[in-house]
Amino acid sequence: MSDEIWVSEAPLRSENSKVTFNSFVPVDETFDESYYFAKQSCQKNASGEKLTQENFPEHIYSNKTSKGRKQEFRDFFFARGYNVISKKAADVLRNFELGNCTLFPVKISKSDMVTPAGEGWFCLNYGNIKNTIVPATPIGMMPIPNVDKKDLFIIGGYLKDDQLSVLSSAADGPDIWVDPRMLSGFFVSGRLADAIKSAGLRNFFLSRCKLV
Repeated sequence: MSDEIWVSEAPLRSENSKVTFNSFVPVDETFDESYYFAKQSCQKNASGEKLTQENFPEHIYSNKTSKGRKQEFRDFFFARGYNVISKKAADVLRNFELGNCTLFPVKISKSDMVTPAGEGWFCLNYGNIKNTIVPATPIGMMPIPNVDKKDLFIIGGYLKDDQLSVLSSAADGPDIWVDPRMLSGFFVSGRLADAIKSAGLRNFFLSRCKLV
């Protein structure tokens, strides 16, 4: 429904975290200027800043897991701080009001850095900010201590429908956004949530919010 708000735990779920390297962070994982640029870019994206193509890698490639199992990339996965969606998911998002949200194409390869791991992947730049979670510590969230003494929260475990209370005014505007007070995770409108579920997109991990 258009007047609903849904929260996604996709960036937080262990099922979505993939062992990868990328154009900024190669296999040798040198902690150089590129590494810290990538880290800063991911932090900016999580806080809702509008970024450009240069903030996102051109190439992400898989690494074997500790047990040698092959990794499966679904419609949403988390790759060293970057949120990546499939072409199928991108096609759904493009039918909605994205505001400053941008989809940057990225090549995804297997661990040999050559063999494609499917076709059509995009790094997701949220680009939209709305004050969404209610003041004080919301139910379902945990406060995060920080040196700036800002109110920061993280989702404290798997959310159930109507567990997280949010401001109804956040339903206005773009259909996808973040609240800078929430460390990781993002919000979508009821319209977009319906489309994600109807399209059978996997690993978005959506929960309906309670409007106040």
